[in-house]
Amino acid sequence: MALAAAKGLSVILGTPTESCPPWLWRNVPDVVATDEFHRIHGGRGRYCYNNRRLQSQIAQLVGHRTQRYGKDARIIGWPIDNELRGTPCFCEQCRQDFRDWLKARYGSLKALNDAWGTVFWSQPYSAWDEMDLPSADQLTTSTSQILDHLRFASDSVVRHLERQAQIIRRYSEGQFIGHNSMGAYPWVDLQDLVHHVDFMGWDTYPAVDSDNFEACFSHDLIRGLKEVPYWLLEQKNGYFNGGTYNLAIEPGIVRLWAYQDLGRGANGVVFYRWRSNRFNVEQNRNGILRHDGSPRRAYDEIQQLSRELARIGDALGPTRVIASVGLIFSYDQVWAQKARQQYPPRRTRLGFIGTNFMQATPPSAKTATAKELSRTSGSGTSAIW
Repeated sequence: MALAAAKGLSVILGTPTESCPPWLWRNVPDVVATDEFHRIHGGRGRYCYNNRRLQSQIAQLVGHRTQRYGKDARIIGWPIDNELRGTPCFCEQCRQDFRDWLKARYGSLKALNDAWGTVFWSQPYSAWDEMDLPSADQLTTSTSQILDHLRFASDSVVRHLERQAQIIRRYSEGQFIGHNSMGAYPWVDLQDLVHHVDFMGWDTYPAVDSDNFEACFSHDLIRGLKEVPYWLLEQKNGYFNGGTYNLAIEPGIVRLWAYQDLGRGANGVVFYRWRSNRFNVEQNRNGILRHDGSPRRAYDEIQQLSRELARIGDALGPTRVIASVGLIFSYDQVWAQKARQQYPPRRTRLGFIGTNFMQATPPSAKTATAKELSRTSGSGTSAIW
């Protein structure tokens, strides 16, 4: 940070809670999520966010870090975790927490039975301890049970972020709190998560040969969450060498991606990464500098971009996107469609979401929840989808 400050650079310091150190999961293996077959199922970001030991360790880590740096003028903000993922867990702790979540949501078994329609297929519950997770060993799972479990899983992730945000606010001063989401990733309700951060960011890695539909939709979604400027905290700047085929980056496309970000409403673009990683995971991802530290073509493009933005940045900063069309986006609808999917989904332009509510998006759109529709009057939005 001293080196960054000497160069006139501010620092945003993330909370390092996405990756689990070996000593923790060796000593407390159930910090890793349990799958529907009751197996410990590892993978990136596959925590059980309801594990009390995990919560305690994260609270200590974030507390120590923010006590040390929370009033450091070199640090301007804290993005919490990294690209949070919805991870339905089927461990014993989640079973009990799910029951408590249902009690808080419905109040009584009668209300739950009525809402779920458990009379169909002879599934009424007569005691809370009969309620289980929709795991693979259940004879019958209700569609509403699966839907509520997906809601509970998303809530568990959001509470994970909220706990960290509370610690940061306790010890920090004049520093924002944010998160770098994965855009239109469907398994965490960003419309809920956004209430616990000061601003939203997201990470984009468009395919070189794509028409950028998914990227543009994600821009519209993120822009509509808080009605304040957002950042691209990770913008691709080269090939990733992780697909079934990996095309070369044509001249000018890195600069084009950045202008697309700004044109869709972003107020900041941070490229991932500065130098290609020389070891461990993600060695094959391009950096602005190669593995040996020499500059790639993207280095010159970003220099050109910086010179251009220096001339117009002051005028561009306060502008905002005026959307001519509004899109109603509901995580509940996506989850409900996936909860009891009888046939494989028809391939859509949002195939990664797995819903076919939309086949195209206008050049400038705003996503909204049903609650937000009352605010559209006078907003310049002429149509609602």
